[in-house]
Amino acid sequence: MEPRLVVASNADLEEIALFQHHCFQGHAGEAERAAVQTSDYYLWKYTLFGPAKIVELRRNGRLVAMCAAFSMQLGTDSGPMRGWQICDIATAPNERRKGHFKACLAVLRNALPSTDVFFGFPNSRSAPQLAATGWRYVDRLSPFAGIVPSSAAVETVHRVDRFTEYQDFLARNSTQPGRLGIIRSSAYMNARYCSTLRPIYSCYVAKNGAEDRGWIVLRTLHLFGVKVSVIMDTFAVDAISQRLLIRHAGHWSRQQGCLATVSFNNQWRTLGFLRCGLIALPPMLTPRPLLLMVSGTHAQGANLWHSHVGDWDGL
Repeated sequence: MEPRLVVASNADLEEIALFQHHCFQGHAGEAERAAVQTSDYYLWKYTLFGPAKIVELRRNGRLVAMCAAFSMQLGTDSGPMRGWQICDIATAPNERRKGHFKACLAVLRNALPSTDVFFGFPNSRSAPQLAATGWRYVDRLSPFAGIVPSSAAVETVHRVDRFTEYQDFLARNSTQPGRLGIIRSSAYMNARYCSTLRPIYSCYVAKNGAEDRGWIVLRTLHLFGVKVSVIMDTFAVDAISQRLLIRHAGHWSRQQGCLATVSFNNQWRTLGFLRCGLIALPPMLTPRPLLLMVSGTHAQGANLWHSHVGDWDGL
């Protein structure tokens, strides 16, 4: 019984969806998991930027453990670097504590270049296992929430169905010196947020005349039984444009019938958006800890990582 590497195009996505459902049955967030544990969701995620790598471990032909990774471009001071987000770590309940996860992870790591950066947002069960194999903790995404005081749409903020070459210019500006993060190019943003396979996001761009000044991506979600709007990703070249984007998010939130607006990121200061109605919350109020962990010989400079909740494939 040895783990086997499978390319996404050769994987049985329906089987993976059923297996993931079985492994996490009874855990919190059942409604959201039901929306993502489908073959269409895995088709979207496993083909975002080329075929994902999947490691499967089977007993008598039956899937008992797996993990996967999909690639993307990371921005560093020295230029772009390929990164792999580890995801979908799962072991059948009756097969746990037998070393299956570490065996799958070893096959995955050996199949990918050692010069690449590996990262992920593991749950509380997987994080200690990753740490035991040399992964290290980088940061935690902090929760912000509130009722944004905005009753009208912001005229200079426009909805977009696709990101254009202007996004590539903004993406270059969003790369902060000394920080590592996903390159939010037009190709990335369109694949991540504008795919017909996952039409749950609303994307907006702030403009000053013909010039793009920033972006924001929104979706709705039920947290603790309450409908909220989630800021998946946002960036602006100046504070005024950022406040306009968040004001527009408040308007959008009311349109969707949401009680509040929330964000999870490691970019905002505690009181940075208090005037917009968003305050920092204690980490214990996060439904799931969003811990960022990294690995790889070139991940040594990853202590400062630019991240929003949209970097996590779970939402």
